[in-house]
Amino acid sequence: PSAAIEKCFGLAIFVLLTKKFLIADLYCVRSDENVFLSFFLIYSGLSLLNSGPYLGKSLRALLTKWSVYICLFLMVQDTFITRRKLKNAASILLLAGTIVGLDAIFQYFGGIELLRQRGPVLMVVKGLYGVTGPFKHFNDFGAYLVCILSLAVALLSAKKIKRDHRLGLFFIVGLLGWVILLTYSRGSWVGLGVSLVLMLYLLYRSLSHQI
Repeated sequence: PSAAIEKCFGLAIFVLLTKKFLIADLYCVRSDENVFLSFFLIYSGLSLLNSGPYLGKSLRALLTKWSVYICLFLMVQDTFITRRKLKNAASILLLAGTIVGLDAIFQYFGGIELLRQRGPVLMVVKGLYGVTGPFKHFNDFGAYLVCILSLAVALLSAKKIKRDHRLGLFFIVGLLGWVILLTYSRGSWVGLGVSLVLMLYLLYRSLSHQI
């Protein structure tokens, strides 16, 4: 599965770059949010100066691992440009998150999850096991949950949400909120807290402009 995903991702990158070249699309250059992406690249490059004997390894990581994430960001930016596409993508992400959350609950009570037959991971603190769901480690799983939970909470704050959809979002937030606690991933807890504070700030700014 991993090899197939990598091949499909490589093909997607090739198609994206070919499209940009053929139609001379410079949106990624003009886009304001990509200024922060440029800062990220600059600071990542400057970090190579402090790599010491690991310069070669750090350079390979910058040109392979981080460049893949950047290409993924550009593909998402280039693809999800209409309300319908964004709605479909959000629905798929929330559905996948719900399935993975239920899988983690089964892992917590049954000792093994169903998707990849993985058990929880023993933490440094004796007797505590962090649920991982289909992921290899509870920290990876926690990082994934932060993204899905942030999306669900953001949608809950929207005004034009149907009652049944809102109930579904409450269920997802409750389920994944429980699961992220079971990961015992403190970094994920901090990340989720920062995400919620930022969303509260943006909501406050939006409401203050309406008054």
